[in-house]
Amino acid sequence: MQRLFPRISRDFWGAGAANPLRFGRFQPNTPPTLRAVDSTPPLRRADILGLAARQEKEMTMNKLELVEHVAAETECSKAAAAAAIDAVLSGITDALKKGEEVRLVGFGTFSVKERAAGTGRNPATGAEIEIPASKSARFKPGATLKTALNDAK
Repeated sequence: MQRLFPRISRDFWGAGAANPLRFGRFQPNTPPTLRAVDSTPPLRRADILGLAARQEKEMTMNKLELVEHVAAETECSKAAAAAAIDAVLSGITDALKKGEEVRLVGFGTFSVKERAAGTGRNPATGAEIEIPASKSARFKPGATLKTALNDAK
């Protein structure tokens, strides 16, 4: 079985000698001799799933990274880039609140989709529940964006 930590070899303790750490005979200036042991534990399913989650996280861009990208592309400060991104996002949000579409030619269209009220069932109890009407934001990519994504192969 692989170990998490390398073992100290018998060269340090002496052949058949008692462990000096246990009996107080440890000499701190004597360096231990380390045996070459694979110190990586075997991968378990949870480790593999964790690695997959980390790889997916590396594939996302958050708002701070977007601000840094805009600041680098436009050669302006991060504060100015953050203010510009916030203004764009609030403009899109305000238009969608009013029920309007936001069309960015070449990029795509943001719109509001209304969902009707309905009835559903609680899976735990089987009781019927009322699901209220709601609105959600939709995004439909434009032709230029679709082409750019498909040509990136």
